[in-house]
Amino acid sequence: MTWAFAPPALVQFCAGHFSTTEDFKGNVEPIAFHPNARFTGQGLNFGPEPMPVDPHWCCVEKPWCPTPFVVVTNVATVSGPLSGWAGRVWFIWTPFGLIYIDDSPQWVA
Repeated sequence: MTWAFAPPALVQFCAGHFSTTEDFKGNVEPIAFHPNARFTGQGLNFGPEPMPVDPHWCCVEKPWCPTPFVVVTNVATVSGPLSGWAGRVWFIWTPFGLIYIDDSPQWVA
């Protein structure tokens, strides 16, 4: 069941958490959301391929489920010139949505 319901739950979770950001003046700006992105590289070179051209973006790789109810995916987000994160994230899937467990960052800005 997890493999069937986790992908839409992940898209809903990330789209809700990474939908807007604020610029230096406090103006709210949208974040472009890219589900099912392909990730390559390691360390500072880890990220989606191809890299989005949007000024603010969030890319999420298609999730996989190593065991029942556990959801793993790679995520990268840039919400400003010096604000971003990329790495692997683990969740528990429930019928009510995803619960964040842990992450393993590749880079943080």
